[in-house]
Amino acid sequence: MARAISFPITFPGLWGEDFGHFEETPSTQYLRVLLWDDYNKGTLLDEWTDDYTALTFTTQLHGGFGRCQMRIPMPLDRIWLYLNRENSPGRHFSHLEILEDQTTVWEGRLMVLGFDPSGVELSLTVEASGYWGSTRDQLYDSADAGNTNWTSGSSHFADEIIKEMLTGECPDINSDQANIDAPGLELAGIDLTARDYPQNIIASKIPMTSDGTDQWHFAIWDDRKPYFKARSSATLHWTTFTTELGRGSMLQQDAYALRNNILPVNDGTEGTAAADATRRTNVPIRSLAISIQKGIPSAAQNEERDRALAEKKDPEQSQRFVISGRVWSTKDEGAFIGRPLWRVRAGETIRISDLVPATVAAPAFDALRTFFIMDTSYDAINNNLTIVPDRPATDLTKLISRTVAVEPDK
Repeated sequence: MARAISFPITFPGLWGEDFGHFEETPSTQYLRVLLWDDYNKGTLLDEWTDDYTALTFTTQLHGGFGRCQMRIPMPLDRIWLYLNRENSPGRHFSHLEILEDQTTVWEGRLMVLGFDPSGVELSLTVEASGYWGSTRDQLYDSADAGNTNWTSGSSHFADEIIKEMLTGECPDINSDQANIDAPGLELAGIDLTARDYPQNIIASKIPMTSDGTDQWHFAIWDDRKPYFKARSSATLHWTTFTTELGRGSMLQQDAYALRNNILPVNDGTEGTAAADATRRTNVPIRSLAISIQKGIPSAAQNEERDRALAEKKDPEQSQRFVISGRVWSTKDEGAFIGRPLWRVRAGETIRISDLVPATVAAPAFDALRTFFIMDTSYDAINNNLTIVPDRPATDLTKLISRTVAVEPDK
């Protein structure tokens, strides 16, 4: 069956005004699904573009490309090509690409392969993991030969730690590290001698801030290239409207998780707590102790404490939006261009323009209309996109605990 989606490119009215209907030639977009022997793409093993009967894929932060699940009808003899058995290595860790023309929409490695042996429906079921999962292939210890002793000397920063781990222990990640930015927060003294996966160190042991007010994220995107960037609302990537939302969307604010007094704890030693200076008189003091990685200097410890306070001092907004209609690209000045839902990724900014009355023109995170995208899940069969906007994790010892494990912890 053909995998195509056609849609007219229109400009909807805002607040009921008729801005007109700017009709263009309807565009038809296709998703191509290709399987290669590895990421070097020496041998094309299969193409599932016209074959799949189920396809969903996700993006997330931390991480980048998350998980992909597919179902592909095929005869039993072909199914056995994918499974490991006597005289056959199977096709685990093969490179899966989902493309729009030549543009990467999702990529990762085959991890779980199976089928229903009852014969009711002969289909290969596939689960693939983005290359963020490869940061759990090998273990890192700063005491290993050739690695840096971060506990001594000075001028040790998060970006340097990440680069060293990727270079030494993550061979599946692209060696191009040009997109790893430098927070500039001194981490000299941090103890990373407990052998651990780079993924765990990034997600739970390195402060994700530069000055206590910003939030940083790590991701692996197209061509397995690593990114380490501060969250930013400088660009409004996407705009949609409540008329484009589907059933299952929900917005609520939860004060159970509100914590307005944060105490950092470094290797069992309590630091100095910080409280919300703007707390309303009818809001009680609600405290939270957060674990700081052993050896982190006091200045960085306090910056991480302040970042946590900024994330936790207001009622936690728990929501998700299911877009069953359209989104418009607004990343370029003056642009308002209809695009396929599958282009929307974690790490971008989206505005639901008519969710509440407009109060600001700039794409600030007002937590009501404009959101930093934390997770996406696209269903290619139903053509709908589920978005989870940015909200802090309840457990601040891990940045976003629910998104850390692209692969199960086995």
